[in-house]
Amino acid sequence: MILLASGCSTTTITEHEGNYIYVQNEDINILDIDTRNNIGTLKMTGTEVLKNNPFTIKEKSGTDESGNDIYEDVTYERLVQVSYHYDSKGNSKNISSSNFYVFDKTGTSCTINPDIEYSAVKRNGEEYFVIALKNKNDTIGLNFKYNILQTTNTAKIELNISKEASSVSQSEVANSNSTLNQSKSSDSSNASSQYINKENRGTEHQMLYVTIGFLGLAVIALVIVVIIQSQRKK
Repeated sequence: MILLASGCSTTTITEHEGNYIYVQNEDINILDIDTRNNIGTLKMTGTEVLKNNPFTIKEKSGTDESGNDIYEDVTYERLVQVSYHYDSKGNSKNISSSNFYVFDKTGTSCTINPDIEYSAVKRNGEEYFVIALKNKNDTIGLNFKYNILQTTNTAKIELNISKEASSVSQSEVANSNSTLNQSKSSDSSNASSQYINKENRGTEHQMLYVTIGFLGLAVIALVIVVIIQSQRKK
């Protein structure tokens, strides 16, 4: 059971540890922290602006006296698609938008895969997710965790928001109502400092998952102890 909990939250690292900031089209080689074997390679392949005007998303804001959910319209300034390619190196591991925590250069978290219609830019060999920004920034930061239960980031990434989706050839654009999911900037070293202290903003959410996981394991252990004691009494 301890091994199960450890396996779910295995910590991974990359070739560049610490506060190294990865950028677009840079290979992020993910290493097993014990063996240092390359267990996957992630590459952030680009961004596309899907909406560049203010829009609203209906979000839960609380509950009323009867326990019914209350929703309000929250205004966002920009909708952006983030594309990536992941090579699992032959193992069964998959990643998705849940492996990322995204924030703008002010440190404000971005909403991932909001419930809104959009036209996605689809390319062969790439996966993507969509983010809604409350501020019209041209740069975003991403914290990537190989396992969503781990408390430390595997990699920190910085991306410049590039061209509008309308500038992409129509053969690359496909309508989607789903909420699925270029080069280095010359001044990325200066902008990187804006993100170094942001990695803990999503930690409290990850710690919640870890706590729930361990509580579940504790319940299972208690049930096993009760069963063993009952068998001994017989």
